[in-house]
Amino acid sequence: MAAIRHAEYHWFSHGHPDHLNIASLPALTSGQFLLSDPYGSRIQRDLAAAGYSVRVLPDREWVRLSKGIRVYSVANRNQDSRLLIDVNGRLVINLNDSSDYGESIRVQRIAKHFKEVYMLQLHGWGGADMLNLFDPSGRKLVDVVQRRRPIAPRSQKSARAMGASKVIPFSSFQCYQREDSVWANDLVPELADYLAEAMPNWPEILPAFVSVDCETD
Repeated sequence: MAAIRHAEYHWFSHGHPDHLNIASLPALTSGQFLLSDPYGSRIQRDLAAAGYSVRVLPDREWVRLSKGIRVYSVANRNQDSRLLIDVNGRLVINLNDSSDYGESIRVQRIAKHFKEVYMLQLHGWGGADMLNLFDPSGRKLVDVVQRRRPIAPRSQKSARAMGASKVIPFSSFQCYQREDSVWANDLVPELADYLAEAMPNWPEILPAFVSVDCETD
């Protein structure tokens, strides 16, 4: 939390409340908020009106943030976005939970120019989705066990499509505690589940929460 509070920049991919919850922002107000440039400017207006420093990134252009870091924002028609981060010649592809919308070809072309390419993307079992559904008799319509399909092959396939050589499990570590959502904890993978059944000779899956030195690799 200390690192988050002292960060110079915070990027928000889109306005869904599990990604941008204005009530929680006072905990991370030290830096500037970076936004993509989707249709309309509601998020920018609301954050600026609340007194935050906001910067809208031009779409599909590299923006330098420091001597060793620059970013490339890609907005899509779902009012979502992805962010490419160049850290000293190493590329981090932050897809979060954004859909592709045909951008993988563009990202792959960019990735070819980097020494190392890391992909961050939500891959799990859908605990945050609308799965707690029942028919009129009270029978649950979604089988939790069937949702627990292997994660590693899916993340490796996505990384390969983006031109990434390494995967870091990301954006999938929610814990549920309210009475009306605690059922979703049955769909929260353990850390080992992100590595299980990984395909050999495909993009390497690194441990979650890993630190990478972008000078020495």
